[in-house]
Amino acid sequence: MRLTKLKLAGFKSFVDPTTISFNHQVIGILGPNGCGKSNTIDAVRWVMGESSAKNLRGGQMADVIFNGSTSRKPASMASVELVFDNSEGKLGGEYRQYSEIALRREVTRDGSSNYYLNNTRCRRRDIGDVFLGTGLGPRGYTIIEQGMISKIIEAKPDELRAFVEEAAGISIYKKRRHDTELRIRHTRENLERLEDIREEQSKQLDKLERQAESAKKYNALKEQQLEIDVQLIALQSSKMQADVDVCTEKLRDLSIELEKRLTNKIATESDIERLRINEQERRDSYDAVHESFYGIGKKVAGTEQSISFAKERKQQLEQDAMSVEQSIADLQEDINSEQENNTILNEQLIEIEPQLEEVQNSFEQARTLLDESQDSMELWSKGWDVLLDKIQIEQRHADVKKVKIEQIEKEEASTQGNFERAKHELSTINIEELQEQHDSCEAQASEIDELIDSARDEIESTTNSLLEQRDLLTSATNAVDEKSLELHSLTGKHSSLLELQNAALNKQSDKLNKFLKNNNLLECSKLGESLTVESGWENSVEAVLRWCLDAICLDKSKAVDYQDLNGLDSTVMLMEPAVGESISDNSNNTRLSSKVSTIVELPWLETVFVADNIDEALQLRQNLKSDESVILRDGLWFGKNWVRSPLVLDNQEHGVLQRKARIADLEVKIEQIKELLVELKSKKQNAKDSIADIETALSQAQNERHEHSNKAQMIKSTLAELAVKRDQKKTRITTLHMEIEEFQMKKQELGGNSSELRQELEQHLECLEKLNCSKEELSKEKDALQSMLAQSRERVTLLHNKVSDVKIERERVAIGADASDNALSAYKKQFDLNAQKRIEISDRLDSDDDPVTKLQDELEAFLDEQLTIEDSLHNTKIELETVTQDLAKLESTRTELELQIDKFRELVETQKLHWQELKVRRETLDERVKEYDLEIDEIIKKLPDDANESEWLMCLEDINKRIARLGAINLAAIEEYDHEAERKTYLDTQYDDLIEALEILDGAIQKIDKETKSKFKETYDAIDQNFRNVFPKLFGGGRANLELVGDDLLDAGVTVMAQPPGKRNSSINLLSGGEKALSAVSLVFSIFQLNPAPFCMLDEVDAPLDDANVARFCELVKEMSATVQFILITHNKVTMELASQLCGVTMKEPGVSRIVDVNMEEALDMAEA
Repeated sequence: MRLTKLKLAGFKSFVDPTTISFNHQVIGILGPNGCGKSNTIDAVRWVMGESSAKNLRGGQMADVIFNGSTSRKPASMASVELVFDNSEGKLGGEYRQYSEIALRREVTRDGSSNYYLNNTRCRRRDIGDVFLGTGLGPRGYTIIEQGMISKIIEAKPDELRAFVEEAAGISIYKKRRHDTELRIRHTRENLERLEDIREEQSKQLDKLERQAESAKKYNALKEQQLEIDVQLIALQSSKMQADVDVCTEKLRDLSIELEKRLTNKIATESDIERLRINEQERRDSYDAVHESFYGIGKKVAGTEQSISFAKERKQQLEQDAMSVEQSIADLQEDINSEQENNTILNEQLIEIEPQLEEVQNSFEQARTLLDESQDSMELWSKGWDVLLDKIQIEQRHADVKKVKIEQIEKEEASTQGNFERAKHELSTINIEELQEQHDSCEAQASEIDELIDSARDEIESTTNSLLEQRDLLTSATNAVDEKSLELHSLTGKHSSLLELQNAALNKQSDKLNKFLKNNNLLECSKLGESLTVESGWENSVEAVLRWCLDAICLDKSKAVDYQDLNGLDSTVMLMEPAVGESISDNSNNTRLSSKVSTIVELPWLETVFVADNIDEALQLRQNLKSDESVILRDGLWFGKNWVRSPLVLDNQEHGVLQRKARIADLEVKIEQIKELLVELKSKKQNAKDSIADIETALSQAQNERHEHSNKAQMIKSTLAELAVKRDQKKTRITTLHMEIEEFQMKKQELGGNSSELRQELEQHLECLEKLNCSKEELSKEKDALQSMLAQSRERVTLLHNKVSDVKIERERVAIGADASDNALSAYKKQFDLNAQKRIEISDRLDSDDDPVTKLQDELEAFLDEQLTIEDSLHNTKIELETVTQDLAKLESTRTELELQIDKFRELVETQKLHWQELKVRRETLDERVKEYDLEIDEIIKKLPDDANESEWLMCLEDINKRIARLGAINLAAIEEYDHEAERKTYLDTQYDDLIEALEILDGAIQKIDKETKSKFKETYDAIDQNFRNVFPKLFGGGRANLELVGDDLLDAGVTVMAQPPGKRNSSINLLSGGEKALSAVSLVFSIFQLNPAPFCMLDEVDAPLDDANVARFCELVKEMSATVQFILITHNKVTMELASQLCGVTMKEPGVSRIVDVNMEEALDMAEA
């Protein structure tokens, strides 16, 4: 796969439709600064989805649209299209079948941006998905713009990791993982909301369910209540009518009886008055006789009571004796019976034990058989589950195929619709009229262009002259600025060194200054200033003389009062002049004094020898005297028996001699730069004067061209618009032809896919049929197993019950035996007590006397007297009772008659009220029945013959109680419950679907992480190895490697460590600009070796490189061009020589870029010919 064409229209400076063809593996794009070369790389990044206007060198996205020039109006839209050759099918997925892939992006000034993939509108995301894992993208490592190459190597670890991920092809995994995480987050949020809804709804549903059940019961009870109430009313009404008839008859009978009672009452009252007089006479006689009878009766009663008491006491003792005898006999019988019962129970207990053991053994055997049956059933259940899983899988496959077939059918319909629309649009396009208008405008434009060309030539020559003079001015200005900065820097360094030197040599106090002034020594130089030391020996001399470098050197004319030295507050050293102008012993170069020239004597140097190396110094050391020593050039100092390390210049007191030499060098350089600055400023002024003259001439030429341009502007604008419209229609015709072809191919492909899917669907359906047959066989097997399992369970249950019965029987017999033992003991104890009581009663009967005979004689006498009085009393009483009874009867008759009269009167009144009440109630019941649009007679006919009011009342009362127990009723709960139950089922289904989706998504995340780690580690190791190999090739040595930042391969960053030849840099930031560029190129090419991208665009990557590095860079590009297509934007001639095709970008018309394409192979052939 490689890039074949780049089509631009209205994009930045490419206002006219422009096509750049890329027919070779290495293509060079060249042109002067500002001609629009970098706009090509911006166009590629823009069409691949760049959304930041800042990264496209603009303020807003509309800035990519041509904004007009001096001769052209602004464009209304921009369009860029990339065309890829995919004949080898390297682009995977659904685009493998296309031999050519075209990406297009259009943007208008209103901000709308549209993407097209093979002339089909799509999303920006779809464009990104096409190149996932290839390294291509708006910010990928395959497109490197100006200044970006060093940013790659300085990128953050996370940004470098993105390059490795893109090379590994796991960017698609990250995208999918990100999408999956978003789905998981959304799913969990939905799940939480759904759980809250389900929980709340479950509470509401439970409440509604209870209310609905109550409402249903209430409605049912209400219906029953209404039915029974109506029936009860009918029964009551029927009964009321019968009661009214009965009541009428009773009322008539009662009135007759009342009249009879009133007549009888009057007759009875006259008879009562007559008998009352007779009764009073008889009562007086009876009272007298009754008094006598009462006295004798008291005597008889006392005697009888005494006789009765004596008889009762004797009789009671005899009865007690008989009772005790009977109890003894009963107890003996009970004892014998209980002994027999006890023996029987013990024998039964012995017989039950073997029965219990036998039943328990049978129960264990039955339970073993039950376990075996359950195991068989469980084994069957597992087989059943496996079969159901297979059926479900096949069913799911069949459903998927059906859905795919439906999708293909819909896609076929959509494709057919698109096909018809494309054909219709193609038939409506007409470009002949536009062509005629274009040719007419073009003729007019050519006439005006000739006038403009002459003016343009003059402007161009003047502009070239102006550019040359401006370049001279810029060069002179840069040189002046550079030398001024250099002079300022050197002057600053010179001043600093002077201050340090003065500070080191002029340590003076007030008393010392006064001393020097009094002795005219202020103008005298210091020893450090007067010394002249051979180059390279400054450290050695300073190591020996550092204690006296600030000494004051006197001349011959100075006379000093040495007495004044005693009063100073600091140490000062005065050195008198030597004999002669210079003290230097050059006769012996082995002494340190030979390296120094000065105006004073320095005897300390005479005893110090010099050596070139340590071996020589050690050899001289053997012959040294105690006051002599040897010193090396670097300051290492050997004495007879001591060694001193070189002087460390760590403060202002050290480095005086070196500083003196440095100050002298700076003074010379400063003078040279001042002279050069005068010369450069003169050149600068001359360039300014020339520029002013040329600009005046240029302004006149531009005014002339502007007049011609204004005349041609309208014609050219119209021509451009017609050309754009014509090209757009031609492009649209080509596009429509391609679309029609694609639609036809797609229809054929969809037909083939549909046939394959239908065959696969038939296979799945056949498999399902076989599995269903197996399911039926397993169902039959299940019935047999369930029957066997039921029999085993039944037998186990039976035997378990039998074991329980035997155990209960054994327990019962044991309890009976214990109770028998206890009863036997109680009987024996009671028997002993009764025997003792029998003896006591016998003794009491034998000891008593008989008083009854005497009392009987007294009683007989009293009774004879009583009989006589009783006869008299009886006769009197009979007479009185006869009169009293007659009177009582009459009184009773009268009372009865009065009562009867009152009763009948009350009955008559009550009956009248009752009759009226019954009549009103019946009428009320009739009205109630009529409210329900019913007739009492019809209701009564439907009632059973044995229906009665009491049963109906009881039933109605029961219903009313049941209704009352229901409490408050929400009658709307039934409908609400049905609605909420349906919603609950829907929410439960959603909840299960979400749980299943979460499990699937979690599994996907784990799988993506595992594959990401593996691919990242594999790719990282490969890129690291390639980087180690490529880096030395580009640098001609050195080493480099990648390092991970972090332990987790999922998010560990990547850093670059590079060490060019001869350097030990520990960080990439310590490299120079050129080294960073080469390191970045090494990394990018290392990635390409692992995962070659379709193409690589490099914008002036070779700018910071020298010729040697450019040559190595070109060699590596040439080597990699076998697998990667390179598009190089460059100004370097060496890089241009590498390209097989050169595309020149010109801007002959200001603000408008055009392409000049040169095939280098064809050009060489023509040159050789």
